[in-house]
Amino acid sequence: EKSSEIKGTAQFSIERQQCLLKYYAGEIALRKGDYQSAEGFYQKALTLAEATHWQKIVAYSKGWLSLVLINKGSKDDLNEAERLLDFTVTVAKQYQDRRVVAKCYYNSALLAEKREQPKTFCNWVILAQSEFDKLGMTIAANQMKRWLKNRHSD
Repeated sequence: EKSSEIKGTAQFSIERQQCLLKYYAGEIALRKGDYQSAEGFYQKALTLAEATHWQKIVAYSKGWLSLVLINKGSKDDLNEAERLLDFTVTVAKQYQDRRVVAKCYYNSALLAEKREQPKTFCNWVILAQSEFDKLGMTIAANQMKRWLKNRHSD
């Protein structure tokens, strides 16, 4: 009985390691602009995270998938991106993960920009900037300030 418990724990650990490998492969593909590969990796990470009941990685994968979908840009993709962001920010708030909350605000700004909603865009940028400032993430906060400045100079 003890042996099967250890074997089950080892399998669980291997599944989580595989999940992380897919997750980080998705991040690399996303940074390269390879949205198709990123989407595939994040979907695989999401499937593994759901199978192991790893709520944080489920949320994180959905958050990054939202960015992939925003970049794809069809109406259906944007609607799905919004749904994924809503889920991700809810879980991030439950875990008090302010970095992920800030990133969700950032992604929501990108979504509003893609939908050509300037007022909503500015609201999300202000929220993201505030969170990045609180976290000491000055590069991201300064990017939000530049976005607002450029938006107001149009």
